[in-house]
Amino acid sequence: MWSAPHFYLLMLSVDKWEMCSFNDECGRAWVFRFIPKDKSYSEWSAQQWLILRLQPYKDIFGDQVFIARNLIMVMGTDVKDVRRLGEEVTWAVQTKSWRLEMGFWRSFVNVGSAFLEELDERWLG
Repeated sequence: MWSAPHFYLLMLSVDKWEMCSFNDECGRAWVFRFIPKDKSYSEWSAQQWLILRLQPYKDIFGDQVFIARNLIMVMGTDVKDVRRLGEEVTWAVQTKSWRLEMGFWRSFVNVGSAFLEELDERWLG
C-alpha cells in the first residue's frame, strides 16, 4: 500500500479531530483529517484496514495473498496467476476508496522463495 511520508490516507473519525486541529496565525481553525504516522497505533490502523478490505475475498485468495505490515504479498502458481491475483487485490483495496493506492513500482514480480527468504524481517514484520 502506498502512503505519504508523514500520514496514512485513512480518515480520522469525528471524535478524534480535536487532537489534529490547530489555529493558524489569522485565527482560522484547521483540522487535519488523515492519520499522522507518528500517532499511536497508526501503523496498526493501516494494517487492520487492509485486513478488513481483503477479508471478504479470503475464500477466493486462499493462502496466496497475505499481509505483512503495509505490504500485500501475492503468490501465484505462474506469472499469469500472479497478475490475476494482483489485479484482484488492487481492485479490492482501491474500490470505494479513492484515498488508497497500490505501489506497483515497488513490487517484486516473478521472484522465487530464495529471494523472499533473504528479505530483511522488517519487510515481513
